[in-house]
Amino acid sequence: MSLNQTREVNNLLHNLRGEQFRHSQNIRQSRTHLSTIRSYNAPTLPLGLVSADYDVLSRVVLPEKQIPSPNTYSGPAPPKSWRPTSQEDVQDTAAWRANALSLVAKHMDNFVDDTRVPSLALLCLKTLLSRCASNVEFREDVVPFIPRHLRRDVIRYCAVHSPLSEWKLEALFYPDGHADGEVIIVGPKASLRDDHFLRGSQHNDESHRNPRLPQKNWDWESDHIESIPLQYLVLLSTRLPTSAFLTIPPTLTHIALVNLSTPILHLHRLPKLCPLLILLDLSYNYWLEEGDSESIRSLDRVEWLRWSHLKVVGLRGLCNRENMLQKINQGRWDDVEIVQ
Repeated sequence: MSLNQTREVNNLLHNLRGEQFRHSQNIRQSRTHLSTIRSYNAPTLPLGLVSADYDVLSRVVLPEKQIPSPNTYSGPAPPKSWRPTSQEDVQDTAAWRANALSLVAKHMDNFVDDTRVPSLALLCLKTLLSRCASNVEFREDVVPFIPRHLRRDVIRYCAVHSPLSEWKLEALFYPDGHADGEVIIVGPKASLRDDHFLRGSQHNDESHRNPRLPQKNWDWESDHIESIPLQYLVLLSTRLPTSAFLTIPPTLTHIALVNLSTPILHLHRLPKLCPLLILLDLSYNYWLEEGDSESIRSLDRVEWLRWSHLKVVGLRGLCNRENMLQKINQGRWDDVEIVQ
């Protein structure tokens, strides 16, 4: 090898070592020089030019990589399915909503059963609801032509798969304040209005004072049928205002207050407000887990024996309630089914 060729090789190796040095300094985010202690057994060539049979990885200590926090990304954010799942994300899934509603759904034709194929009318109505963006158009041009039983079915279906907004629910509940005897509201985008039950009772009083004349050409699509009273109240991941709670109609037979965002401070009044209750579901309410809260003291004051028709009580996700379990069945001939 000539002298010129030797110089070219030395210059090339010098440049490669310099690039390797700058690269290691950038990784370490350090401006200091490398250690002055020189190891004569370590390879002097850059990593990319080391012979394949030389185990360089076992001799070179690489800097530790910093693990990014879950909420920050060095580049574009990964897809949602790849991100760590939080508790709030789990509660915003159809599977979690179906499980949370499963107890009361058994008394409502088990509408959370995912093996049932939805009807063509239900799918068409769901598509129509998803495309309606105007409150006035929806209330005046769509809702009057939806029979009560289809309103009920689409609210049930959307409660699991795609919860409806508050203004759509209010339009579907109009004018009775419910859909074929049911009120199902799933939050957090929707909640029960403070005067919801008062408005519904005012309309019922007016309808009794001014009954409709008999229809000569009557069919099921006219929807001029005597409405049934409200029997089912289902609230999931939303709130129940105190003013609405104190005006609950006595016709209710099934109440599910699941994973409510705010505590209920007057639970002890429920037996007088709803004496015909058959099912009460209080599952997944964090405010019933607190040690000495006002809501727990109110729950301990409930006179369970006043509910002579009570058959099922849901306490899923709640612990340390043995004393209440004894109170529920105290003095009864037939024990109440308690689901935990």
